[in-house]
Amino acid sequence: MRDARIFVEKKPGFQVEAESLKATLNQNFNLNIRSLRHLKVYDIFNIEEDLLAKAESVVFSEPVTDDVFHEFPLDGLKYFAVEFLPGQFDQRADSAMQCLKLLNPKRKRSSRAPTCL
Repeated sequence: MRDARIFVEKKPGFQVEAESLKATLNQNFNLNIRSLRHLKVYDIFNIEEDLLAKAESVVFSEPVTDDVFHEFPLDGLKYFAVEFLPGQFDQRADSAMQCLKLLNPKRKRSSRAPTCL
């Protein structure tokens, strides 16, 4: 059992959400952002190695459209993160937990559920 952090980014040609966010930020805040990367970050706690390996391509990403990273250096980059406040319902985290349970029905539900930034 270990804790893991996974970064998921759409491959070129599938970055519709990133392009939409870039256009919105440029228009609403009068910015001139030329490139923007949109990553989903999953923090997974108390997961077995084999289940994590399977879940990366079945639960957390789509192999055809997504790239998965285990490390993502932020040195020299400008970035911001958005996450749910404690107590707010996180649909993505809840769905991920349900999918992990389907992949491994014997898995005990952890009190520390995966979170998505």
